[in-house]
Amino acid sequence: MEVYRVMGGILSLKNIQTFIVIHLIAKIGFQANDAVTNLKLLEKGFSQEDLALTVLIDFPFEISLGYYAGKWSEQYAPMRLWCWAFVGRLVAAAFAQFTVMMFPSGGTNLPYLCVVIVEHVFSTFMSTVMFVAVSAFHAKIADPHIGGTYMTLLAT
Repeated sequence: MEVYRVMGGILSLKNIQTFIVIHLIAKIGFQANDAVTNLKLLEKGFSQEDLALTVLIDFPFEISLGYYAGKWSEQYAPMRLWCWAFVGRLVAAAFAQFTVMMFPSGGTNLPYLCVVIVEHVFSTFMSTVMFVAVSAFHAKIADPHIGGTYMTLLAT
């Protein structure tokens, strides 16, 4: 019961309420991109095998570039980094829309596959930077007395 009482106290803080509203609104700009881009590519004729290859190629990039996101979170203010990545993620969403729009009429070819891979890596990288930056911010503001509870509450 004590943990729930503390969580209720945290949620009643004006700054936390503002922070929650910002997080809810911030996802609107790229939510459709995250949910629909791959489906639209498949609808236009992009093969599932090519999509699987794109995700497979993206995975090592995501891991290695995640390391740099962590390093940048130490060098820069985490929320400033989050804001930069937010703009980058909006650019990635526009790039994804352009990628879907320029689908070749003759079917997928190697240059187009490379464009899709670059778009996917860029989009997931910006998403990773945002996640790492906001997690670093949560770690900075979390009360050590209830650190794990605070971090879990802020992450959700």
